Amino acid sequence: MLGALGFITTDALYKLPGDMHQVSSVAAHDAAVSSGAMAQILLWTSLFEIISVKAVSEMMEGSGRAPGYFGFDPLKYSTGKPQKTVDDLAMKELANGRLAMLAFGGKKYF
Repeated sequence: MLGALGFITTDALYKLPGDMHQVSSVAAHDAAVSSGAMAQILLWTSLFEIISVKAVSEMMEGSGRAPGYFGFDPLKYSTGKPQKTVDDLAMKELANGRLAMLAFGGKKYF
């Protein structure tokens, strides 16, 4: 869902300074490949995945960490709420995240 928000934000609200950033979100992939920025994205994503191997291995060994739970709640939205409410919010997040992925992958016909 953050990807969909970023897609809209960079087209409608904010552009980074510099000529290389003055492209639409659709053309940004090709611009990143031609400038070499895609290699940096691959590098940093790979490093993040290598670091996350430790968390996944601990989860598989029975640490009690739920799959997909990274503790990302910067606004403390679920703090102090009953477990039933937290579980309901998690299910809504999964459903809306899947819907956002489908919508983000759709074609633009206008």
